[in-house]
Amino acid sequence: MGSTGKSTNNGTITKADGSVISLPEKLVYSPDTGSMNIPKAVSDFEKSHQNSKVEHLILWSDFYGKVGEHVGDSKHVSAPIFEHQIAEITSHNHPRPESDEKGWLSGTFSPKDIVAFSGYHKTDRVVGYEGIYSISKGANFNPALATDYTAFHEKLRQDGLKFSTDAKKRIDAEYKQLTKAFQKKALQLPYEAFEKEYQVFKKDWDAINRKYEAEVATQANKFAIASHNWLLANQKKYGYTYGLTRG
Repeated sequence: MGSTGKSTNNGTITKADGSVISLPEKLVYSPDTGSMNIPKAVSDFEKSHQNSKVEHLILWSDFYGKVGEHVGDSKHVSAPIFEHQIAEITSHNHPRPESDEKGWLSGTFSPKDIVAFSGYHKTDRVVGYEGIYSISKGANFNPALATDYTAFHEKLRQDGLKFSTDAKKRIDAEYKQLTKAFQKKALQLPYEAFEKEYQVFKKDWDAINRKYEAEVATQANKFAIASHNWLLANQKKYGYTYGLTRG
């Protein structure tokens, strides 16, 4: 279920406008991860919020039915603890309100999502740009999943911060170099020649910015895929079933 496009197993995302974004690594899809056991109300909720720009959450009890439905902001949604305690199934969406058009992945479960899953639920689902992520407990589920995944995620976050800092330093250095060359060449020119030279400078600066944005998008997708791969690789160790399906 893509919010503005579709994904493949070949390392690309085809956006709604038909353009193709290359992923830094293959995004692995799984066979159906139990969607046939998902209540229709939850499936309908997922379909209705696949394009939402803010997060929505539904909590479902096998005994009571829907026990809660909530709206958050672009990065977070919450529910009362007692609803989590009752719910066997939850589903929420991961929107990309500012970057769907750039081909960013929505990404899998956050550490907070996994903490809630480990403590309360039988099955949790995330509706994203690239499909539906699903995780379900097995009979031998190990709740240490929550702390171990959080630690892994924190390392990814720290690596991402370092990347962002280094990338910012690179773009600042390129800007200073470009500006210095422009000033040396253009400041003594007559107005018309100066304006023409400025347009060249602006074009070069826009190209640097596009390169920087592409680097950031690639890093964001590496982060998302690394999290997905960790959850795929550790199913037996922690006793759960996990996968990404197209929905």
